[in-house]
Amino acid sequence: MTAPAPQRVLYVGSWSRSGSTLLDLMLGRIPAFVSAGEVRFLWDRGLIEGQLCGCGVPVPRCPFWGAVLNQAFGPGAGPDPADMVALRDRVDGLGRLPLTAGPWRPAGLGRDLRAFQAVLARLYRAIAAVAGAAVVVDSSKYAAYGRLVAGAPGLDLRLVHLVRDSRAVAYSWTRTKRLREVADEERYMPVLPAWRSAAFWNLENVALELVRPAATRSAVLRYDELTAQPAEALRLTLERLDLSGDTGGLAAGRLSVQPNHTVAGNPLRLGRDEISIRADVEWKDRLSRGDRRTVTALTWPLLLRYGFPIRSGS
Repeated sequence: MTAPAPQRVLYVGSWSRSGSTLLDLMLGRIPAFVSAGEVRFLWDRGLIEGQLCGCGVPVPRCPFWGAVLNQAFGPGAGPDPADMVALRDRVDGLGRLPLTAGPWRPAGLGRDLRAFQAVLARLYRAIAAVAGAAVVVDSSKYAAYGRLVAGAPGLDLRLVHLVRDSRAVAYSWTRTKRLREVADEERYMPVLPAWRSAAFWNLENVALELVRPAATRSAVLRYDELTAQPAEALRLTLERLDLSGDTGGLAAGRLSVQPNHTVAGNPLRLGRDEISIRADVEWKDRLSRGDRRTVTALTWPLLLRYGFPIRSGS
């Protein structure tokens, strides 16, 4: 019996507030690609908390995700979401990355890792089957989770490492934005001081560099390039990832945020209006001089590595 071909997963890796949801939605407009959002949070934010799917329906009542779970595990036979959150938290995280990615690990961690990755393998295949797609786009962002997906049996991970200027990211972390996917209460996206965002920006980008060898193919994509020439930037990125897809629908620099089935992510995914794809540069005028100096001082080596100017005024 011939083994099925590996399921392709296009993983968007980045530090938070770098444009991963926008990229996810753009990729989802390409034929044979399906946007799944931040699959890492399916079990807690989606199934336990009942936050809204991109289609506007709470995830536990969404027909798409119901069909995915039935396809993956059988009707009514899926794993308990609370058990999956506990299992995920035992194997995920930057602190565990050296063990989960290395050749040696404690026996208990090894058992948990195999169990979690077996679930991932079934889940991503089911997403592709229900959507009728060849490529599943997962914008879970974090390097440690991406490494878990890369090691799951029968999955073929292609990593797009999305990088945004650390000062733009730091400013975004200071802004207050309501979480529209939490329908039953007024909840807001978390905020971070600039220095802490800069520290995590460094950590996640270095970790993603270390995860890249585990992917079948990988490519670095700068947020500025994505927003300046979306169709061409995506075409070149897919070419580097050895994936094919028609990006011509983005040539006009506009994106129709159609109903989708993304889990978690920026509230942008819940909109229904056509949006203009353009860089958010408010930070250049609004980020304080002190925060700008702090973030630049903490992140300048990687800023240079990724081609960002050290002097950020222009």
